[in-house]
Amino acid sequence: MTATSAENETLAHYAEPAIQLDGRAGVLELDGVFRRRPALACVVVHTEHGPKVVDRSWFEAWVTGRLGYGRAVHSRTRLQDIAFPESLVLGADTTVEAAALAIIDGQGRVIANNIGVSGPQNAISTVRTTAVIAGLYQRYAFQAVHDPLTGLHNRMFLTEHLRRHGSAAVPAALYIDLDRFKDVNDRFGHAAGDQVLVEFARRLQALAGPGDLVIRLGGDEFVVLLAGGHDPALTRASAERVVAEAARPFVISVEQVGVTVQLGASVGVASAGRARHCAVAPDQLLTEADMAMYQAKSMGRGRLFHYDEQILAEREAPATTHARHDLERRLRQALAEQALELHYQPLLELGSGRVGAVEALARWHDPVLGPVTPGEFIAVAEESGLIVDLGRWALAQACHDAAGWAAGPSVAVNVSAVQLAQRSFITDVTDALAGSGLPPSRLCLEITETAAIADLCETARRLNELRAMGVTVALDDFGTGHSSLTMLRRLPVSVVKIDKSFTGRITDDAADATLVRLVTDAAHVLGMTVCAEGIETAEQAAQLAAMGCDLVQGWLIAPAQPGPQALAAWLRRHDAGEGHPQPAPLPLGASDELVLVADSEGRLSYVGGASLSVLGRRAEEMLGTSVLAMIHPDDLDRIRAKGLPAHDRNGTTYRFRARDGSYRWLLCRTRRVASGSEGRWQLMLACRDVTRSAEAEQALADLRSHLHTIGVDEELSRTAWVPVIPASRSRRATNDHR
Repeated sequence: MTATSAENETLAHYAEPAIQLDGRAGVLELDGVFRRRPALACVVVHTEHGPKVVDRSWFEAWVTGRLGYGRAVHSRTRLQDIAFPESLVLGADTTVEAAALAIIDGQGRVIANNIGVSGPQNAISTVRTTAVIAGLYQRYAFQAVHDPLTGLHNRMFLTEHLRRHGSAAVPAALYIDLDRFKDVNDRFGHAAGDQVLVEFARRLQALAGPGDLVIRLGGDEFVVLLAGGHDPALTRASAERVVAEAARPFVISVEQVGVTVQLGASVGVASAGRARHCAVAPDQLLTEADMAMYQAKSMGRGRLFHYDEQILAEREAPATTHARHDLERRLRQALAEQALELHYQPLLELGSGRVGAVEALARWHDPVLGPVTPGEFIAVAEESGLIVDLGRWALAQACHDAAGWAAGPSVAVNVSAVQLAQRSFITDVTDALAGSGLPPSRLCLEITETAAIADLCETARRLNELRAMGVTVALDDFGTGHSSLTMLRRLPVSVVKIDKSFTGRITDDAADATLVRLVTDAAHVLGMTVCAEGIETAEQAAQLAAMGCDLVQGWLIAPAQPGPQALAAWLRRHDAGEGHPQPAPLPLGASDELVLVADSEGRLSYVGGASLSVLGRRAEEMLGTSVLAMIHPDDLDRIRAKGLPAHDRNGTTYRFRARDGSYRWLLCRTRRVASGSEGRWQLMLACRDVTRSAEAEQALADLRSHLHTIGVDEELSRTAWVPVIPASRSRRATNDHR
């Protein structure tokens, strides 16, 4: 029996053709049918009241009667005149479990020996009750030793298999744990995680050789027992294939949209090969494979580790597991003793150079372990549930510190998905504000996409409640997860923080620069403020300022300051002009400019939203066309002769043809950046409409030429008053002149 048949088996699998009789037939005709076929269990009789499944034993008792004269008495009786017992007729798609519930009453008694099964065109077949009970038994027996999700053997099967076969059961074992699987569950939900598990199980079964057993222990842990595990080379090759298969992308369906996720697997290998000096019990071999798997995970994930080769003498628990437990214990103690501290990193407003906010970042220096990175202790806190206590402490402490900064910046506090899901979260926020006296308008709560998407409706409800209190909400690390404009629209977010994985390459990669500009424009349209994270160079900050970004955060501005006193000192130095000088924005992509990105052949791969107001053309109709096809022939000759400048900070004026056939004068500043492909580049153009000033200069030049022709003094022609030419009139003049 396969996993599919065990899960979906219905009465259609058991149904047998039945003899059908019309209700107008006589009793003796039915009696003759049973007499001619001694093995026949039942017959279907179609009466005016519907089909009846007539059981042989019931009919023979009825037709004989208590005195034995029934056949003579009922010789002229028609079948439809008989008061048959109520028949049980079920649909062919009824599952075995549902059928069993129907034939067994509340006292556990079977109420029918045969079941009618209705099929297409009112055809009725029958199923013996004993067949249904046997099928149900088979199904339960299958489920007892198989995983219901993947159909693989389960832990109970493994235990029984080892008990029956002893040492011969496990020549070699692979212990497999998927890497980053928890991220899939947290980000996309458990249904998406189930899709990954089913697909990975299918891949493992495809890799399994004759005699190999693939077992799901639970969660994201699997075991493969290799029948050919006596050969170390074959064992290692099998483990390497598992690592390679797990590294292949998984395509999952999230809200009816295909999403690709990249995971990987850590594989521990243990074998009872010739290298062992004594026999190894099967359960011991599995323990060793488990230990080897943890060692592989500690080496960076996506690896295999062979117990025989490297940790043969280490019979105790792996050092990494012990260290993780010790870290959890120490973190629990540190939270109880309030031994953690908050550092504060400033967020700089690009327009004014003012510090608009600071982000509170938890830091931990253990007296024994020394400095513990946030990546280490926050991961342990989330897995152990300590993240709720950690988040509650950070929120209260940050509000207390910020309340001491008179008219100072607002404070941003990170909120985890686990913390946001707590029923007490809103109460925690109100308590922190009330206990510190901090105005709600000076508190910003930063949530990640993972936290938001776990339950978008509930998240939106809670965040709306916070916004009604006056608290600001920021969407942190935008771009690293299930990013979508739908999320921005549905959540009451005031600030969007673009992750440093995008902002770090905006000066070198056209794709990243375009994405940052798109997010910035979209956020501004929705009335949100944009903050760029991880800014480390002045050129990045300048480029972001030119793109219209509102806030920047990173080491360029300042590292996280160790505590409120250090932050206050830094703020005083910054206000006194001793902070990092704010760079002048690069002339690329200001908010009122048309941004174009073209490849080396001139094809447009990105067109900014200003294309409609500047050229009367929609962005979608310009994509894929050549930018050169829109440029005036005279200017095109100049471009062909000299080429478009790779880096033009001051800008060059070209005439672009608008949708109505007229030409617009655009001052284009350019920058050549990498496209991500080997040897290829793209050109970003930030184009400002200077048609009115260009036409005015042309009119002035024409007037001077005319005055010179009629003999007016040169000095007078240079100082002559020139009236302002209306835009519509000057455009007609330019077209006529052309």
